[in-house]
Amino acid sequence: MKNLGREPRPDAEADARYYALSNDHEGIKRMCLEAGFTSDIRLWYQPCNWYYKDGADYWDGMKSRIPAEMHDDAIRNEMIRLFEETKPEMRTFEKLMILVHKQ
Repeated sequence: MKNLGREPRPDAEADARYYALSNDHEGIKRMCLEAGFTSDIRLWYQPCNWYYKDGADYWDGMKSRIPAEMHDDAIRNEMIRLFEETKPEMRTFEKLMILVHKQ
């Protein structure tokens, strides 16, 4: 369901994915430096609790990330099913936090 309703970027082949970024801290630091941030770049993983009570609550939280023309029962039901199926494995997760400063 990724990129539904979006035009592909011209450099889509070079597009960085979140998983790849989270595993390449030196690459993130280089990108931040190239963007003009200071060299005081801090990265850490922050544990988080999963805050959706069920699949329907998850859909309500995530549907804004899907183009409105793609909101139909099939996508809604599949997202709810996948959430409910994997919920016991998703009690906690980690977010990569990035702290940068610009002068």
